[in-house]
Amino acid sequence: MKLVQSRTFKAMNPRQAGLTLVELMVALVVGLAVIVAALSTYLSSGSSSRINSQITQMSEDANAALSLLRTHIAMAGYSHPIGLLATGELSKAYSGPAIFGCQNGLDQASTGQYLGGPNGTTLTCNSGNPSTAETLIVLYEVDSSNSIPTKTSPGTDCLGNGALQINDSAGNPYYYLAENRFFLDPSSGSLSCLGNGNTSPQPVVDNIADFSVLYGVAGTDKSSGLPLKVAQQYLTASQVGDMAAGKWNQVVSVRVCVVVRSEDDALDAPMASYTDCHGQQQTPTTWGTPAKPDRRSYRRFTSTVALKNRIS
Repeated sequence: MKLVQSRTFKAMNPRQAGLTLVELMVALVVGLAVIVAALSTYLSSGSSSRINSQITQMSEDANAALSLLRTHIAMAGYSHPIGLLATGELSKAYSGPAIFGCQNGLDQASTGQYLGGPNGTTLTCNSGNPSTAETLIVLYEVDSSNSIPTKTSPGTDCLGNGALQINDSAGNPYYYLAENRFFLDPSSGSLSCLGNGNTSPQPVVDNIADFSVLYGVAGTDKSSGLPLKVAQQYLTASQVGDMAAGKWNQVVSVRVCVVVRSEDDALDAPMASYTDCHGQQQTPTTWGTPAKPDRRSYRRFTSTVALKNRIS
C-alpha cells in the first residue's frame, strides 16, 4: 500500500498583511504632492491677503487726504453776509483773499505771516523749480456750523486750535478767520497742515509721496471786467502769479493731486516707475533703515473742487 503524504495549509494571519515597497513609495510621493500644493496655496493666499490689505490702506489714506482737502477748499472765501453790493452780489464780513498757493513753497520771510486779519500782509513765494514744498493756503470764516468750537472760539483751524479773532471798529469780536496751509512734509511722508491758531505744523495724513495743486482760472466779462464763473484753464500757482499782480481773484475751482504709497512692501519686486503729480516719471529705489529695495505700491489720486463761495 502506497502512502500519500498530505500537506496542511494555514490561512495567512491578517495582522501580517502590509504594503510593498513600491506601494509605500507611491503613497509617499502622493502625500508630498498634496503637502506642496497645500503649502503653495497657503503662501499664495497670504501674499494676496497682504497685497489686498495694502491696497485697502492706500485707498483709505487717499480718501482721507482728498476728503480733508475738499472740505476746506469748498469753504474758501466763506463769510456771513452783511448786505448787498452795487453789483447785486452779497457783501460779506470777510472780503479778503479766499485762496492762494506757492508752487515752490513760501519764502522764509512769509512763513510766520498771515494773509487774513486786520494786519494782513502780502505773502511771497520761493522762486525756482517746483518741489515737494508746494503750499496751498485756504481762508474762510469759521463758526460752530462749519468747524468744532472750543471754550474760547466758536471755530477752529485745520488742527483744532481756536481760529484768529477779528474785531470790529469798536474792538468787539466780529468774526473768526481760519487760514490753513496744506503742504507735503517729505521727511515724514505726510500731508501736513499749519493753521493760524498755532505755530507748529502737524501731519494730518500719512503715506503721501507727492502733493500738487492746479487752479481753475475763469476769464473776465468784457463789459464789466468782473470775473466769470467757469474755469477756462487750469494753471499752476506760478502761472496764476504772485499776490500783487496774479489772477487769484479769478480762481473758481481747485484740482488737487496726491500720490499715496503703501505703508509697507506690497509687491514682489520694485515698481518700474510711476507718474507723480507733476507728470514726471519716478522710479522707487530704496527705503527704510537699513535701506532695502522699495517694493511699496504707488498710486495717484486727483479731485476737483468748485469754490462755491466764489462762483455764487
